[in-house]
Amino acid sequence: MKKAVRSALELFEKFIFAEFIWLTAKYLRRSKTYPNLQPLGWIIHKSIELLVNRLKIVRNDNSFANESEIINKTLSKIDLSDNFLVDVGAADGIRQSSTSHFLNKLGWTGALFEFDPDSFSRLAFLYNDRDDLLLCKTKVTPENVAQLFHGIGIPEKFSFLNIDIDSYDLSVLRSLLGNGFRPSLISMEVNESFPPEIDFEVLYSDTHVWEGDHFFGCSLAAANSCLKEFGYLLACMEYNNAIFVLEEFSPIIQQPGNLMEVYNIGYKNKPNRKEVFPWNADMEFMLSDIPTQEKIDAIDKMFTQYEGKYLINGRIKP
Repeated sequence: MKKAVRSALELFEKFIFAEFIWLTAKYLRRSKTYPNLQPLGWIIHKSIELLVNRLKIVRNDNSFANESEIINKTLSKIDLSDNFLVDVGAADGIRQSSTSHFLNKLGWTGALFEFDPDSFSRLAFLYNDRDDLLLCKTKVTPENVAQLFHGIGIPEKFSFLNIDIDSYDLSVLRSLLGNGFRPSLISMEVNESFPPEIDFEVLYSDTHVWEGDHFFGCSLAAANSCLKEFGYLLACMEYNNAIFVLEEFSPIIQQPGNLMEVYNIGYKNKPNRKEVFPWNADMEFMLSDIPTQEKIDAIDKMFTQYEGKYLINGRIKP
């Protein structure tokens, strides 16, 4: 008990003063632009947030719905050539991270990409002692992903790719795999609201920004169809994450049933699904027995502002 308390105090003493100084300096810069900014509340809030994030590094699993546990179990069955990962859309690398466990518990190295300035500032701060990581503040698109990977020396074959950019994820993957990159395992966020009968994909647009609605990513069916063309098999779905492995590992990875069975086990029939995804209440109709075309018509009506920007069951709405 005493040892645990001492370790916690050492962690506090090591980081809290530096974090406070950093936040104070950031506040002073912002106060020039925002004269009405309340300093005490802002600094306290951000100090607590950063300290909590720092403490989360020691947790076993920081991922959104414990998907990193599933990823780790799958990777443990594979004869990996390295412990190198790439995280595209890493956020701060801690909160709801599918890769934090590997970086902080298992000693993996790799490259983390994040474009949002605030998220990247936290990422750089929280991993400022890791000279074995490549931290990249850049926007990853289908047009530059291969060049970016080659430019910073990411090998074409590595162990684990995680992608979560809340937009045209599948276009980025298609470009990356089309340029010869072959991670052993791919974990990607999919749009869990769309059952396998719906093949949905957000098309690439350089101006696209996620608005916090249901218009993001791709359905499980679209991800499965695309990755199968590049020699990947679906290992499982865990809530809103789909995990794929190269076909060569299929003899040692228990293959799931059909796509609907994978979706039902991984999302639809989860007993706590509505508690984990309360924002999907208005998408429950997608899980009903109404005809597929009625579901598509409802989606088209919901996504009126996105006409021409998505593919659904083989067509783009003009």
